[in-house]
Amino acid sequence: MKIKQILIVLSIVIFSSVISYRLGVLAQITGALKSIVEPGSMVTEASYVIFTDDNGNYFARDGNSGEIVFSGTNAATVIQSAINSLPTSNAREGLIYLKPGNYDMSTGIAIGKRTYLIGASPETTILVATANMNSMITIDRTNVVWTDWKIADLQVDMNNKNGDAIMSSDADENGLQCRMALQNLRLYNTNPGYCGINLTDVRGMDARNIRIRTPGGTGIKLRSSGGYNSGEGVWDNIIIGGAGTSNTVGIDIAGKVLTNNETSASNIALWSRIQLGGTMNYATGTIGLKIVDDFDITFYNLHAEGWETAVYIEGQNIANHYVENIEFYHPVIKNDKNPDTGGDPNNVDWRFVNKVRGVRIYGGSSFPSVNGKTISCDSLGSWKNTRPNIFFGHLFEKRYNVDIANGATRIVQGLQENLNEGHLEYQTTTASWTTYANPTGPVWDGRIVVVYSSGQPGYRMYTYANNDWRYQDLST
Repeated sequence: MKIKQILIVLSIVIFSSVISYRLGVLAQITGALKSIVEPGSMVTEASYVIFTDDNGNYFARDGNSGEIVFSGTNAATVIQSAINSLPTSNAREGLIYLKPGNYDMSTGIAIGKRTYLIGASPETTILVATANMNSMITIDRTNVVWTDWKIADLQVDMNNKNGDAIMSSDADENGLQCRMALQNLRLYNTNPGYCGINLTDVRGMDARNIRIRTPGGTGIKLRSSGGYNSGEGVWDNIIIGGAGTSNTVGIDIAGKVLTNNETSASNIALWSRIQLGGTMNYATGTIGLKIVDDFDITFYNLHAEGWETAVYIEGQNIANHYVENIEFYHPVIKNDKNPDTGGDPNNVDWRFVNKVRGVRIYGGSSFPSVNGKTISCDSLGSWKNTRPNIFFGHLFEKRYNVDIANGATRIVQGLQENLNEGHLEYQTTTASWTTYANPTGPVWDGRIVVVYSSGQPGYRMYTYANNDWRYQDLST
């Protein structure tokens, strides 16, 4: 009997020891995890994890200690406190993770070099402006040459308050931004005069999967301060829309002409899968894509619809300066408000102004309205008097109307299709054919003009080639 009791006691002791050991190991494991993972966040490398209780309270948990180090009712203060507490040996280096929730922002926040601001997703992590501000997120590039920052997986709702959604400071013209990323973002409801993205001196940008809705402002605005050439970036899968108010611009890219007539520009950039408009309603002053004083930019699959001017390219009219080497592959331009019954004569698919050369457009299509224009050219200078300013190759046109004014230019249409639905150019004269000279305006090889004479009723089609006009009588 005593032997059985002893065996039972020994079994209980052994079992208790095993259980105690396993619980101790589990406690050690969970204790170690506590310092890395905020329960439920699934984030293991964040410097700080920001979250809300959805009752107007916000918290910042240290990713190493697991302790809540900042809290309050002002989301911007809590987030900025976490950013300001990042290591400063070389920069504010670290990852700020924002858990799902609505963050009411009465002021903006600023990030700096090697700061990564990451949300859970643009559908669940939402920064909402509750007051006017300069910008919701400002990249501070003061005295910084290599910024290396990232903003991803969140939504900025400016809530029709004044301010840019994302902007970079202009405090130091020599603060070039390099190795940056804007990914998987939704930027909504910026006011007129403000931007979804407003950046200066960006190089090496990796921007992908961005949706911008701006009722009257600018979707993306890129500038060069003159200290550096910007560019060498990729912008992919960008959708920009608005609410049809005047002076809205989808994408606004401009370089800076220096005193020696060289250009500091947002150049050597690749843009692909760009959709602009759809809800602009052709409002006065709206421009889908605007490029001024820039060069070496390539666009793949640009779709622009509903703007007064779909694509606007301009070079400043100064000596030895041109906008050049802008290429478009498979663009689709649909500025066909009331396409078959009239439309606004101010609607233009492609507009080129002043010093523009070396623009090449391959494939794609344009759909202007009856009174609108496929191409409008104003004061273009020729390229060493030999090459065409603008080259259209394999461009399908529903109609083809050209407006050329104020100076010589050269346009090569390439292999045009479906031109019988419109006309290249049309002029009238009151003179009889015996006294009529030639079509008016600039000349270039391949220019075609249909002329109607009311003085001697009839039509002629004039073609300019090898320094002379030739015509064919169309009256019979």
